[in-house]
Amino acid sequence: MPRNSGFTLFELIVVMALVAVLVTVGVPAFRSFLQDQRIITQTNELIGALNLARSEAIKRGTRVVICRTAGADCATDPNGIWEGGWTIYTDNNGNGARDAGESIIWVGQQANPGITIRTGGNFTRWIAYQPGGSSVGNTNLGNGTFRICDSRSADHARFVAINTAGRARIREKRAGDICP
Repeated sequence: MPRNSGFTLFELIVVMALVAVLVTVGVPAFRSFLQDQRIITQTNELIGALNLARSEAIKRGTRVVICRTAGADCATDPNGIWEGGWTIYTDNNGNGARDAGESIIWVGQQANPGITIRTGGNFTRWIAYQPGGSSVGNTNLGNGTFRICDSRSADHARFVAINTAGRARIREKRAGDICP
């Protein structure tokens, strides 16, 4: 007598139940993983831009500015919203504004949708790196923190702190840190 190959109804129901459990558990975890990776990527891009501006200032022996962009130009309002992108340029006359003859070194792209990059106080418009590598912001102080956030709480955010020596680092969340 020939043997029929295939699945029984019971086996099919068991497999479908296992798939349903795996999907229920796996999809939210995968979504959170993707959101975390987007924030990490954006943080790395910002730190890379800050390090590039600092190293170019040291290498060229001139002041280099990284400013947040508003279209093709540097933003002049003091709102501290950086997710629109940034421009790195030489600031030969030290006025904090890009003038004719000051060369663009690099242009950063707009942040991924749903990501915010905010700062307050010293770096609301720009950060300048002096030829020695130290930083100064648009308020003439050289330290501050960027907050890189998404739609989740500040517990999932990344914080980039810049000290007056111009060094950027990722710091832990502190009490009082908010998003965006």
